[in-house]
Amino acid sequence: MVEIQMKRLKTCLDKSFTDYINEKVFPGAAVGISSFIGGEFERMIFCYGKTDGSANEVNQNTLYDVASLTKPLVTVLSILALIEEKKISWEERLESLLSFDIPKDKRDISLIHLMSHCSGLPAHRPYYKDLVRIAPELRRDIILKTIINEDLLYPPGEGSLYSDLGYILLGNIIEERSRERLDAFWRKKITVPLHLQKKLLFPKNEEIQEKNFASTGYSSILTRNLYGVVHDDNCRILGGVAGHAGLFGTIEGVLTLCEKILMGYNDQSTHPSFSNDNLRVVLEQRQNSPWTLGFDTPSPAASSSGRFFSKKSIGHLGFTGTSFWIDLQQRVCIVFLSNRTFFGIENEKLKKVRPIIHDMIMREITGK
Repeated sequence: MVEIQMKRLKTCLDKSFTDYINEKVFPGAAVGISSFIGGEFERMIFCYGKTDGSANEVNQNTLYDVASLTKPLVTVLSILALIEEKKISWEERLESLLSFDIPKDKRDISLIHLMSHCSGLPAHRPYYKDLVRIAPELRRDIILKTIINEDLLYPPGEGSLYSDLGYILLGNIIEERSRERLDAFWRKKITVPLHLQKKLLFPKNEEIQEKNFASTGYSSILTRNLYGVVHDDNCRILGGVAGHAGLFGTIEGVLTLCEKILMGYNDQSTHPSFSNDNLRVVLEQRQNSPWTLGFDTPSPAASSSGRFFSKKSIGHLGFTGTSFWIDLQQRVCIVFLSNRTFFGIENEKLKKVRPIIHDMIMREITGK
């Protein structure tokens, strides 16, 4: 971007984010923008406000609980690594993917059904309420067996419903096939080769100062504000690592991984752990579905991505107030990290803000 565009965009963002913070949309936020121009990425990162109600300012090293961004950035990329190693195949179904008996109505659920949210499984269940009374070492098996005994809402492949449950199963499938913990396998295969292991991580096994985390607010279960402890109750009861949630990231970490996805799609680079051909498989939108194999696409009306991302775009939202969008055609990445849940899970002001922010940025980048 030319200097005058950058200054104009910064002025607009500075004013808008000051207003949003005053309106308690979130206590602070970080925005990362990357546009591929002239053979390289031009990048801008802006940080605003506080990590919580204290004086700790958001900066490029602030770690956010990115919530469901875990699904595409951890689970899907880990599956690509397993595909590459021929430890799993696209055609496999639950009967071979899991190591216990599968009810007859679930046997035709495939890897692709789970990844594209068309398995027929419900969206969410508050399993943590019962699991809290169960010994930690038994919880994982219990939640998996409970999920596969849920009633299907529709036959596999005949509908589409965003499902945490499907991704909890996928996290376990990765562990069974890799014979490693999900976080360990993903770290080894995905982040270490890119030198991102300190910018994208599961905090459980990391020693990081509390002030580096943006708080996701007060937990009535733990009776304290959460710093570096996953906000999602089901993930937390499973030890903080699961296929649907648990990842924390800095603005630079998430933006860099988005750039790598965009570069792989366009054959400008290749990740050491998976091929660009297989990457493109998971980025293609499924027929009669808003989903690819793990990524969302802009909705026809009132998309959180705003008005200027092309139809050839992929992204994802996180419940805590996070998102990324990658325009595969216009070669633009926008990452937005906030902790809107600090003001309570009922705080939905961000819904109106997200598309406004994206439109503001895309106007300057694309000239629309």
